[in-house]
Amino acid sequence: MELIPISDEKLKIMLSREDLAAWHLDCESMDYDTTETRRALWGILDEAKKKTGFDAAKEKVFVQLFPSMGGGCELYVTKLAEKNETAPVTLCKNLPHWEKTLYAFSHLEDMLSACARLAECGFASESAAYAEMHTYYLSVGNILPQKKRGFREGVSPCDLVSEYGKKIDLAKEAWLCEHGECICPDHAVERYAALAASGYRR
Repeated sequence: MELIPISDEKLKIMLSREDLAAWHLDCESMDYDTTETRRALWGILDEAKKKTGFDAAKEKVFVQLFPSMGGGCELYVTKLAEKNETAPVTLCKNLPHWEKTLYAFSHLEDMLSACARLAECGFASESAAYAEMHTYYLSVGNILPQKKRGFREGVSPCDLVSEYGKKIDLAKEAWLCEHGECICPDHAVERYAALAASGYRR
């Protein structure tokens, strides 16, 4: 297990295939609603506290899970500065890095328009949004949209989003997780499409 403190509020935890086996975990079945996952996750966080001083026990935490190609996973643990009460942990599982694409937008309105187009075509995959300086980023799964009436066969998410933003190296997402601002950790396409439909203008 490799522990990488990012800030006082965020910690990156890298677990190998062997680490997962030792904790009786696997990326597909990790679910905070199960006793096994809760026990293992808090065991990992307790070990992280001993080694790095990162204490997540007193606040709510948001955990992003990314499967890695070697059979392990990466956990990004963020303290939310809220009291640990009824729901101390939110666990968000993401697609493997190699099954996603990242786009950059110069204006928020462009990202909203891209999300609206994807939603119109029945896009059904994971998505997240980030902001850094004056640029907005949308990470989307590479699963093709569901076919709808009027949807051109062979059109991919890349075809739709590229009309509004620029495809960039996916490695940038890891940097954004550490140094940027995650403005929507999941279901970004659906949420921003609804915002666009409401007539939002910055």
